Formats: sequence, C-alpha cells, structure tokens
Amino acid sequence: MEVAALNPLAFGYAFGILCGLTMLLLGIVWRLGYMKEALQLTQPFCPGLSSSFKGILVGVLEGAVEGFVAGYLVALLYNLFA
Repeated sequence: MEVAALNPLAFGYAFGILCGLTMLLLGIVWRLGYMKEALQLTQPFCPGLSSSFKGILVGVLEGAVEGFVAGYLVALLYNLFA
C-alpha cells in the first residue's frame, strides 16, 4: 500500500497561516488585558512580540515564518520516511 505524498510548500503555507493567525489572536487578547502570563512565556521564542500594535505585527510575522518552516520540514520528513 502506497502512502500519498504531502506537498511541502502547501503544508508550509497552511502552518504559516495558522501560526500567524494564532499570534494575531494572542496579541489581540493581550492588548485587551488578558493572559499577560502567556506573553512572558512566549518572549524567548518571539522576542519582538508585545501587546503594542507594532509588537503584534512583529509577532504575526514571526509566527508565520516559523510556522512555514516547521510545516515545510514536517511535510518533507513525512515524505522522506513514509
């Protein structure tokens, strides 16, 4: 039985969009004053992220890039070992 291959580029885009939207949602929640502890937990991974408009934008871009790279690598490794 042959396993269908994943398209790494499409998988990377999907992960990038998902991570970027997640960071946007977290930024909006932080901007409203909730979950301030989570902001401290994410600082080592996304140093530009903050509750300001500029910080949210930087966080969305960082999340999208990191998500794209992670998704691309997951699909590539899946195709390699499946």
